[in-house]
Amino acid sequence: MAGEIIAVSSILCFVISNAMIRKVESVASPSQINAVRTTIGAITFVIAALILGVFLEMFSFSSSIWLLLLVSVLFAQVIGDTAYFMAQELLGTTKALAVSMTFPLITFLLSALILHTKIYYWFYISAILIIGGVLLIAKSQELTSKTQDQNLEEKITAENEVNENIDNPTNFKNKFKSIIEKPRFKIWFSVAIGLVASISWAFGIVYTDKVLNIISDLLNTEANSSLIGNAARFPFAALVLILFAWRTPKYKIKNWNKKHWGWLLIAALLGTSAGAFLFAEGTRVAGAPLMSLIAASSPLFALPISWVINKEKINKIGLLGVLLTICGVILVLVL
Repeated sequence: MAGEIIAVSSILCFVISNAMIRKVESVASPSQINAVRTTIGAITFVIAALILGVFLEMFSFSSSIWLLLLVSVLFAQVIGDTAYFMAQELLGTTKALAVSMTFPLITFLLSALILHTKIYYWFYISAILIIGGVLLIAKSQELTSKTQDQNLEEKITAENEVNENIDNPTNFKNKFKSIIEKPRFKIWFSVAIGLVASISWAFGIVYTDKVLNIISDLLNTEANSSLIGNAARFPFAALVLILFAWRTPKYKIKNWNKKHWGWLLIAALLGTSAGAFLFAEGTRVAGAPLMSLIAASSPLFALPISWVINKEKINKIGLLGVLLTICGVILVLVL
């Protein structure tokens, strides 16, 4: 039961952090947001490892362990989280989570292939309930934003009619811009980005499960394996993300004010420092399949939290989705 409690705690940290990050999306790109939160997480993990006297343990790792650490954080933190923040910027917290949290089914397959994990029938029942609830939540968000999308499409159509009558070198550019700004294109592009996050997280969680258990056996310490693993791999992720964030001309870090930095700092400490540690620990204790199922319930927590922080609402279809998700989570926790 300890693994389930740790897993749920990590998801709460992530959801609250993601809702806070919505406050800075107007001035920061997804790569910049992820670079800041990952850097802060890396610093806190290294400091914690130094304080507990376990930092030097990582230098006893073999090259194969280091490779697994880097692969796990590359998929989970660099590719997965950046793709998620791109989807969240376009769809909002709940809808982005609904799409991205489809990764349990992918995780089941990878876990069986890579870790040779035995998956019992109730996992599939839970997956059906949770994924069904997630899809209903996504549908509810789509209906909520339907009116806004229709108004935007009418505006774009009107602009296109004007642009077609103008013979200038920028006409092709205007047509291309009108295509990518259409609501239908944005929806499918956002869904595709969310699925990239889903697949990347699936790979990340499986390799995290594998490498942290190897470290635990190697060092004979279950309590600190997650901390040591994160202290070793997060600086690498931070470096990669900083290189990406540095080349983002549209958003200037110098334009961030104290409030923006405050939201980012709190979100990073909560979602990356606390959340990533609890997530890694939950993955090690509970296992990749169970962790992924509980993580898939994120939209359940996101609905009330997003309403409090960002005033996101829910309709009847969304409520039905929440109830299905709750049933799936209860099934995971009980069995």
